[in-house]
Amino acid sequence: ALDGPLQAFRDLYAEAEVTLSVNWDKKVHGSIGPRVQTNPDVLQQALGPVLENALHWVQERAKGRRVTIELKSNSLSVINNGPPVLTADVPHLFDAHFTRRQDRPGMGLFLSRSLIATVGGSLSYAENRKRPEFTVRFG
Repeated sequence: ALDGPLQAFRDLYAEAEVTLSVNWDKKVHGSIGPRVQTNPDVLQQALGPVLENALHWVQERAKGRRVTIELKSNSLSVINNGPPVLTADVPHLFDAHFTRRQDRPGMGLFLSRSLIATVGGSLSYAENRKRPEFTVRFG
């Protein structure tokens, strides 16, 4: 279940007045909640930087700040309504030490992608209706 990996972020999101929601296809995952077939410790460590970055960037909005996690049959996407990633930055998002933040060394997405690869998955970036979207595909 996703409860473990997400629990650490629920309070942070609430404190920052950011809505965190999880959507899933009930035909695939049932009505109890989404289940992911991967190592939960790896998933928690890998999702941490993605969720933390989403929280950081969405706070540039004055109100209506949202981060949505969408779970499909073999993927999990984190979509936020913060500013889109600069086009010139997209090829470097997963490079070690790449950052636009003054408070971080730029290792989070690099480590996330590396961790997900250890369990046969991948991490990618795309824009979904002009919103930043990071997707974990499970192997």
